[in-house]
Amino acid sequence: MPSGLIHPTASTLAQGPALPAPAGKRAPFGWPVAAVPTLGGGSLTLSWVKPPATATASALRITTGIDDRECKRIAVRTTEGRVLGEFDLRFAHALETFSLPLPADLPSASFTSGLVLEMTTGTSPLWLLAPAVAAEAPGMAPHLLDAAAPIDPVEAFLNHLHSPDCQHTWGWMEGCVLDGLERLHAVYPERGYDTVRRAHLARFFTADGRLLSETPRSQPHDDAIDNIESTVMFAALASADPRQPWLDRAVAYWRHEAGADGAVLDGAMLSAEGSYTIGWPMARLATLRNDAALATAALRQLEIRREQLWHEDNFWLRWYPANHDRTFRNWARGLAWHFLGSVRTAQELAGDPRLDAVIADLRRLTELVLRHQRADGLWNCFIDDPQGTPDTSGSAGIGAALALAGAHGWIEAKSARTAASRTWRGLLPHLTADGRLGGVSQSNRGGEELQRSTYRVLSAMGAGLAAQLHATLQMTDGHPRSHA
Repeated sequence: MPSGLIHPTASTLAQGPALPAPAGKRAPFGWPVAAVPTLGGGSLTLSWVKPPATATASALRITTGIDDRECKRIAVRTTEGRVLGEFDLRFAHALETFSLPLPADLPSASFTSGLVLEMTTGTSPLWLLAPAVAAEAPGMAPHLLDAAAPIDPVEAFLNHLHSPDCQHTWGWMEGCVLDGLERLHAVYPERGYDTVRRAHLARFFTADGRLLSETPRSQPHDDAIDNIESTVMFAALASADPRQPWLDRAVAYWRHEAGADGAVLDGAMLSAEGSYTIGWPMARLATLRNDAALATAALRQLEIRREQLWHEDNFWLRWYPANHDRTFRNWARGLAWHFLGSVRTAQELAGDPRLDAVIADLRRLTELVLRHQRADGLWNCFIDDPQGTPDTSGSAGIGAALALAGAHGWIEAKSARTAASRTWRGLLPHLTADGRLGGVSQSNRGGEELQRSTYRVLSAMGAGLAAQLHATLQMTDGHPRSHA
């Protein structure tokens, strides 16, 4: 059982009205779900057959099972009527965990009789992973966090990445986790991160050759690639199993989606994500297959993004060719996607003379991000907004890119190392007792308004980016088991 969890398994029961799952929707991996009904439709009660001792449960955790596209608030009370607080969920994606602090004086009997979840804001049921999920992922079933959890944040973080509780759905979020696991395996080969990574992949790529996945809206989308952001998954697949037939499908998908100029767009827009979710996996496959055409295609993804997403010395997330509009200026995660994707592409294509332009861009990106790094080592969600709130996921991605680029000598090594080390130290206060990364800006579904707000969440995606940063710093330290 992951450290910090108490009684997340069969001792947890869920009771509520029987509701059919939404039509055309599916929870990942066939995991069962339970619903918090809409206002006036009843409630969901969670109870513990073997409750924790008094004052040891510091928080109640729930995890969404099906994508949700609205703002919801879920009140929690005891069966005796004591109000404990509210979950605040905004545009929650599937497999997103939320935490509600519990009062220290809550008696053990309250867990036996049950904690009642009732919707106070929302127009549709909230679908949560059911207690039975604990058999596969204890920290994704409804569970309680132990107030007496271990205090070493780095060890808890490493344990979290080693547990099934860092699992994401198919797509770019899971890609960040897989990349983090790969980097951790290089530093800690004895800890079994490669086995964990292969177990993640096996949930999607089955032994009989199928791909089982859902779209970002939880719609079943088996045996097909759904969008450009999900192709980052094939970087991990390529290193785990270079002969996997689905790699050919990925190459065919990229070629089908490429325009006359060679750019692979995200629908009607060119996005920074493509540097990480297209360019880098293309480069890895190009190297593994000695495919010059694929290497050229990978470099083209970076080139067109340099051309169109830099504007007036700022870097933008999106560019729309139809009207030349740009949106999300200097968004931290957008910078992370392009910066980290460019570094990883350069790693794969080392020695290619065409990398000179990529390396020049890495230096330009470095100058921009170092100019806006906060005193605590992090970056605000929009890095040039001095009144903003930091985003730990974008910060982790930028820090990882700095550490990697500096280690390869593409940017000034000492300043890059110093900045990346400050980022890692800045992330540590955002780690929970069981090693999850908090302080992450929500998945980009609520537009720029939500991103500019102070709303922050727990995220395994962010932990995957932080793992890439941590592992790179450990490798360049020469002390892979040091937590400093």
